[in-house]
Amino acid sequence: MPRIVNQADISAVVSGNLGGRICKATFARLLPKFRAGEASLDELAALMRAAGFLGKAALVRQIAAAGRSKVAEMRASPKVMAAHRFSLAAFLTDIGDARTAADDLLRLAPEVTKASDRHATAQRLSTTDQGLFQEFRYIQTWLDGQTDLSPLGRADLGLIGHFGLIAALESHPSDLSFALSELYCTAARLARRAGLTVRVIPDFIFPLLNVRPDFVLSFHTAGRLEGFLHCKRADLPDYMVIDPGGYSGWSSLSGRSVTDLALPDPQTAAAFVAQHAQAVRAANISKYQQPSLGVANDPLPKAFVFVALQVPNDRTQAMARFGMEEMLRIVAQRFYTSGVAVVVKPHPKAKSTALTALLTILSDQGLIEVRHDSIHDLIPQSLAVITVNSGVGSEAMIYKKPIYTFGAADYDAVTHRITSAEQFTTLTSPIRPAVSEDILVRFIAYYRQQYLVDRAQAGRLERALQERLIDPILRHKTT
Repeated sequence: MPRIVNQADISAVVSGNLGGRICKATFARLLPKFRAGEASLDELAALMRAAGFLGKAALVRQIAAAGRSKVAEMRASPKVMAAHRFSLAAFLTDIGDARTAADDLLRLAPEVTKASDRHATAQRLSTTDQGLFQEFRYIQTWLDGQTDLSPLGRADLGLIGHFGLIAALESHPSDLSFALSELYCTAARLARRAGLTVRVIPDFIFPLLNVRPDFVLSFHTAGRLEGFLHCKRADLPDYMVIDPGGYSGWSSLSGRSVTDLALPDPQTAAAFVAQHAQAVRAANISKYQQPSLGVANDPLPKAFVFVALQVPNDRTQAMARFGMEEMLRIVAQRFYTSGVAVVVKPHPKAKSTALTALLTILSDQGLIEVRHDSIHDLIPQSLAVITVNSGVGSEAMIYKKPIYTFGAADYDAVTHRITSAEQFTTLTSPIRPAVSEDILVRFIAYYRQQYLVDRAQAGRLERALQERLIDPILRHKTT
């Protein structure tokens, strides 16, 4: 039987995405514009999401109706439609009209994409899994006032995410939206093949349900709740996290020891890691685009530790034992006058004025050097990599450098887990790895080949979803 949604369930989804954290401010800012009829389509979409997270079902319906009217106005001009194609597609998908969103993007494709891209886009949107469009229909039915939300919740499997991402995809397989659409299309196909009932439920509608599906595959969320499986893109473009706890420090891998894991044999692991490391280094691959290799204007210090920073308000910072500013002070103080420089790379998306000010102060005092080189230049030349729980730490494993983490991470089994300034000083006197090279190599192979899901590997995504999602649902139904 479907389960009653309790507050813990709702919080697990709402707190796991950006909309849940900023919805109150967004709601207060955009509601007056909506009431005055002055909100753009993007603003209507943001307000609709905020209203859903705040539990305002009637208002969600009103905003969706206003958005439909706005879409109809924009359709009067092909140029306007082409210019706002992704906003249109994202909004239409959020309100359950994924078929129209797909048709619009394909119809506009000749004007907005290269001819060589059209076939891949068409495959993803129209022929890969046509049944998924039917699953979106339940959202439309509720928004049209024809039914309550119970049909959405009464399912074996609910696919929860920001579904505007699915519609607003591009044809490159490394795009996040492409990865999310592939993930959900595959999960839906496997579920239907097993005779399971599937529902697509945008994350902002999930808090409005009075019952929820027995099992949930939820995008960019975290928290151990019965029936939940979380998914997210991992540190490298083709890799996905599919985990019952979530990602980063919420992961089921976080906090565990290498002795708890069924690591592969040394020879097999070494062969994989050698090939993987060569491919990553040669292509300068990272989650975020890196500057070209070897193009630094100034030489790096002869001896330095590399500190990789993160976005200060990123949710992973909730798993920090020390905030980034405190970590910087500890590291700078430890290596002051030691002959070892501290090289710091800010996150490319960080906009914190407080953190920028601290970096300027520490730099002016000669305690750190701020750089923006590729991590594949910085890591191999460093003595160690230091971070709270950045994905750069997991990427650093292939260089076999000592790694120091100031927060919980999914790769922390092979790092020094720092809990105090005194401990950090001890563990860097001298700088040394947390585990042997043999164990590190075997962990990398385990992490990349067994824990994370490499979408580029034929059949890997399907096998992972079958084992981690579909099989548990089938076992549940037979007990």
